[in-house]
Amino acid sequence: MKKTKKFSKLLALVLAVVMMVGMAVTASADDSHTNTPSQTNIPYWESNSNTLTIQKTLYKRKNVYTPNVTFNFEITPASDVVEGTDTYDGELLYNGISSAISASTTIAFSSDIASLSETSVEKYANIPIDVSKFSHAGVYKYQVKESTASGDQYEGISYDNNTYDLYIFVVYDTTSRGYKVLYTIMSVSTTKYSGLTNTYGVVAPTDPSQDPTPNGTVNDLIITKVTTGAYGDVTEDFKFNVSVNGGTGNTSEKYYYEVGTYSTSTNTFSAYLGTEAENGTITSNSSSVEINLKNTEAIKIYGLSENDIVEITEIVANSNGYTTVTSSTGVTTLAGYSSDSGSISGKVNTDNQASSAQVGLVTFTNTKNSITPTGVILTYGPYAAMVVIALGACVVFFRKRRSTID
Repeated sequence: MKKTKKFSKLLALVLAVVMMVGMAVTASADDSHTNTPSQTNIPYWESNSNTLTIQKTLYKRKNVYTPNVTFNFEITPASDVVEGTDTYDGELLYNGISSAISASTTIAFSSDIASLSETSVEKYANIPIDVSKFSHAGVYKYQVKESTASGDQYEGISYDNNTYDLYIFVVYDTTSRGYKVLYTIMSVSTTKYSGLTNTYGVVAPTDPSQDPTPNGTVNDLIITKVTTGAYGDVTEDFKFNVSVNGGTGNTSEKYYYEVGTYSTSTNTFSAYLGTEAENGTITSNSSSVEINLKNTEAIKIYGLSENDIVEITEIVANSNGYTTVTSSTGVTTLAGYSSDSGSISGKVNTDNQASSAQVGLVTFTNTKNSITPTGVILTYGPYAAMVVIALGACVVFFRKRRSTID
């Protein structure tokens, strides 16, 4: 009897151990996952402290400021998953849990002078994931898309209209004895993406190592001075006020400009370099900047979108013997423009089918063919008249005196 009791206790202990091992094996099988996706060479984000990282890449041209713009995103749980049946990357797939992650987020860009030399700028949103809302390991499916309304769009930007499938890989962490996010993947159909892409006046390159191609929607303007005529002084500086009023959504936009020379024979602008370099920034809907230009000199303004209005005024036009005439190409002038007024307001023409930036040209021509003596007469005329009157008085005086002597 004693042996039987001992055997029963031993058997119960063995069964308990077997059950514990079985439970452990089952938990391990349900909650484990490889450290990286099984598909090779696909973009994915390793989760840091249970966060979702969304990358936003904005492509533009060099010498064009990054716009002051904020992108909005919506994150919603998927509803098309057949739970318990569907899989992704070899793991059971579940519809996302709305309470585990914020339903919206934003990524903001700003006009940074350091980015002028860049053709792409990247920003990130790191969104916390509440892993306590997950009840088991697996892959949770959500959808991500931009949510910017058409009325809030920034002129010149092409928005990302894709709806991305977001897969969040959740595993059981034996150290913390809880769930954690291992990594996330975003895709459209079967194509994987590291993030969302927008463009500003360009077409994004298929190879990220290449520069984007301009598409004719964000363009440039050259303003040049020509001094001519028999008495035109080609070394004389003429002062200009230049301002820009931004288009839709572009009220705080910045525009970079360079000063250099413009060749009318080759239609090319060459910026001054080195110690002679002159450049600056014009802020939309702000005060004008003052620029000095002499014969063949020019200013080139970068990054003008369709409804950006440039206003240019020669401060002392049609004076000092000069006649001032303005002309333009590739520019739509505003109503009321007169070529002999010494000022011009207009927009650079856009071409959505172009494969290069459109460049508008405004020319201020000052001509002087004779020297106007008006200034000399006003300055010395009174003195000359006094001398003539004095000489006349002397002649009369001496004649009378001689008559008296005789």
